[in-house]
Amino acid sequence: MPEQAAKGRTTTPPLTLVQLADATSCDRPRHVHFLIMPVFFPRGDYGWCPTRRSVQENAGHRYMHYLGVNVPVETEDDATRTPRSDYFRASDLGAILAGVASGAAGAYAYYSDVLRPLAHSFTIWIVLVVAVTAGASRRRAAIRAVGALIAAVLAFYWGKALVYGIKYAGMPYQADVSTTMLWCALAVAGGLLAGFLLSAIGRTDTRGTVATAAIVGLLAADVVRQSGRSGIGVLLLATAVAIGFVGYRGIRSVRQGIQVAAYAIPLGGLGFMVVSAPDIIEEVLIRLEH
Repeated sequence: MPEQAAKGRTTTPPLTLVQLADATSCDRPRHVHFLIMPVFFPRGDYGWCPTRRSVQENAGHRYMHYLGVNVPVETEDDATRTPRSDYFRASDLGAILAGVASGAAGAYAYYSDVLRPLAHSFTIWIVLVVAVTAGASRRRAAIRAVGALIAAVLAFYWGKALVYGIKYAGMPYQADVSTTMLWCALAVAGGLLAGFLLSAIGRTDTRGTVATAAIVGLLAADVVRQSGRSGIGVLLLATAVAIGFVGYRGIRSVRQGIQVAAYAIPLGGLGFMVVSAPDIIEEVLIRLEH
């Protein structure tokens, strides 16, 4: 029986890593895929490329659907393959490290005269969430978004205390535990919502277009919220870069770009309520404490 089954299988040799890189490279350099995909994208999901590919199981073989053809992909044998956790994978560590880096950047910006507007805006965190969720499955995107945002919150508040101690040596400073816990709770809620909605970024259908437009509207709304503060020019520049990054990850054609711009206008109003909500909640809690 095993011999008959073997005869019925395809004799097409499986792709090597180099051939697979060529098949999935799109217009990006090969090294970019192998450095970025294991961290920010689940295995077999290349939704950020112009042509969507998927890896399928068929008769004991794994195939990558590429340009209408099922191409066999070389993988480990099922008997020797290491089980992969549905809740946390080693590659998710990259999302947490990205959160730590963004939180540390925000803490530094808080005490910088030039970069301070970035510490009071959501631009850094929005870019972080897009980076770790776009193209992933909903569950994987939610796990990465929650982990990255919690890491960012902790790094931001602990980083503020560290930078303060360095800049103003000898003066005591302690992070506000209640505020930190509040923002961690908001990070969990926001991460779950982002995982559900933003994993579609990079797709060419309506859901992907609306998800990309929602982020563009959110970034624009955050600029409006901060328009009364000083240093708005730095925030405008950072927002322009962030929108460019979101467009790079989510827009696949000129037509889709026009649709994103059209959807972003009405979604900006909803985005303004979203970016204003945390400040309102924090202010209410402060009044309740006093």
